[in-house]
This record gives sequence, C-alpha cells and structure tokens, in this order.
Amino acid sequence: MTPLGVGPEHCHEALESYREGVAALAAMLRGPQVNGPGNATLAAFDDLVNRFEVDARARTGPIGSARMSQVEAQLFAPAVTTIHHDLESLARQRPAPHWLPALQAIDRKLLAAEHDLERWRRDAVLD
Repeated sequence: MTPLGVGPEHCHEALESYREGVAALAAMLRGPQVNGPGNATLAAFDDLVNRFEVDARARTGPIGSARMSQVEAQLFAPAVTTIHHDLESLARQRPAPHWLPALQAIDRKLLAAEHDLERWRRDAVLD
C-alpha cells in the first residue's frame, strides 16, 4: 500500500510500480498458454487488483480524505480508483490475450497520471 499523506515523489514511485505490474501481467498473457492462463498469471492479476484496491479504498471516506495530501487528492486517488474499476471489469472476463488492449489502456492512464504529476510538481515550484 502507498501510505496516506505522501508527496509527489511517493506517488510517482507508486505509479511506476503499478506500470511495472501491468507490464509484467501483459508479458505473461503474451506467453504460451496451452490451457488458458497459468497460476502465475492469475496470481499476478490478483496481486495487481489487490494493490489497486487497497490504495483506492484507503483514500475514500472522511478519514482517508482528511489524511491525503493535495497531490494525492487531485491526481493519485482518482487515477488509482479509475484503474481499480477497470481491473475489476477485467476480472469478470476470462483471462486471455483479449485483456491486452485493456492493459495497454490502463498503462496509458498510469502514464498520463505520471505526466499530470510532473506538471503538478512544475506548477508547485513556480508558485
């Protein structure tokens, strides 16, 4: 879990870690799958969903909202929550290569959040 009340550096590290997890899952799905995805693929997916879920839920409700930093509230929490919902929708489908476009879209959202974070940092320095 990414701790609450973190600054842009920790948010950036968490987003990078998420991107690595998405890339690893995509690589597993591109590999040979004779009888569908193996246990390692399903475990990697479950781990990714759980990581997003913990971070998303920690940032909801009055206590989570009160403990968040401004950058978390504006950029990190919305991205994590949206992507968690995206992953949950994939969980209802059979894991297969058709997940790859959805994982690519998730990666683009994470990259966009990283760019937004960089912009936020630049703007904070200028203020």
